Amino acid sequence: MRRLIKCGVLLAWVVMVSSCRAPQPVLTSHEIPSAPGNTISVQQLAQRLGLTVEEDTASLVTLRNAANRVMLVPDPGGQAYVNGIRVGPEGGFVRVGGVLFAPETLERDIRSALRPLPGSVRPAPAPKPFPAPARPPLARAYRIVVDPGHGGKDPGTISRAGLQEKTITLPAAKELARLLRQDGFDVAMTRQTDVFIELDDRAAIANRFAADLFVSVHADACPDPFMRGFTVYTCRDPSTGSRGVAEAVAEALHGTSMEGLGMRQANYRVLVVTQCPAVLVELGYLSNGLDAEMLADRAARAQLARSIADGIGEYFRR
Repeated sequence: MRRLIKCGVLLAWVVMVSSCRAPQPVLTSHEIPSAPGNTISVQQLAQRLGLTVEEDTASLVTLRNAANRVMLVPDPGGQAYVNGIRVGPEGGFVRVGGVLFAPETLERDIRSALRPLPGSVRPAPAPKPFPAPARPPLARAYRIVVDPGHGGKDPGTISRAGLQEKTITLPAAKELARLLRQDGFDVAMTRQTDVFIELDDRAAIANRFAADLFVSVHADACPDPFMRGFTVYTCRDPSTGSRGVAEAVAEALHGTSMEGLGMRQANYRVLVVTQCPAVLVELGYLSNGLDAEMLADRAARAQLARSIADGIGEYFRR
């Protein structure tokens, strides 16, 4: 028995000494994902920009602070959005060991689009760019009727977050009307408040106004939550004017942060009852989370309205 005890004590001492001398396992550098060339991890990106990683999934990474929300969509094209506005070039995202890496140049693009934090000192304003060349005046004050879709008892489509289409179309249409008037057009609206108007009555307003163009503003929905982007509709047998305006507006919208599905045809009531060229613009899909986020942002809606106005102005100056 004593011999067994001594052997046990000796064995314990040997094990203790061996454990003290044996090095503990450590992570080697090859076990930690290294950044591919000219990229930066989203964690480093967030730290440099003063943001925190709020969400990190295979399809979406969200960074946030008190004044900003940055969304990185690492799909095959890859794109970054700051407060609903697309920034930077497409592509360049890659995952290594579960860590998402973005192009290093994206830091500069995101930083330039961030809103200042509440109470922070605003940077000195950048030098004003050279003014864009003045466009030639319109041949006359063309008459345009702007129609905010839905309204009143008819909310239109509703996003998963509860955003109603009618609350998107009215401010977007008002901004479009303001820009068109600023450009020299004579503009009327089918509604300027949250009221319901029948489809035939909307067309009748354009007909009584002897409009040169009818523009209806909407937001889309689809059972497929991945469907997204703007669409410009004409009726199935469009006039030359309807087709020309739709082409000009679609081309202008392709320059915005909203993805685009281009032009389509459908015999919507307001497009076939009007006696003038008519288009219907779906600004985006409220059934898509990213589109809904952008359409809820005033700056993103203003960008869309600006492009629609530019497209209309381009057509009537031809």
